[in-house]
Amino acid sequence: MAYLSSFYGTVEYPIKDASVVTALLPLLDDDAEYMELMFSILHAVEASDAEAYSWGVINALPELWKSSPDWARTIHGRILNSPTYLDTYLRVLNQSEELKRRVAKDIFLSVSAEQPEKHQKIMNAISMITV
Repeated sequence: MAYLSSFYGTVEYPIKDASVVTALLPLLDDDAEYMELMFSILHAVEASDAEAYSWGVINALPELWKSSPDWARTIHGRILNSPTYLDTYLRVLNQSEELKRRVAKDIFLSVSAEQPEKHQKIMNAISMITV
């Protein structure tokens, strides 16, 4: 779907290019003074369609996991909350290089350790990742 419902009605997704998502994600900083700004960046990338969002996140994974692990976990926790985005993410992830699939598994396992209530959902997602 190319449209996002909002308080103001239906609007077209502003970000349609995965490279824009990939470029914005390194701005996330676990130690940022202004978390509202970090969430604004996150909300901006989440305004992408599922395909662009998934490719953008996956392309940023190794660096994001090293530089901002809390944000990497937050992103993966949010992906888990959306069946559409999770399905797209896993499909796209399995088309990416092995390093990125391994990093995604590590992030999901880290989310599971922090949020045990999501453990089964995470294990189901991990079982879908080919390595």
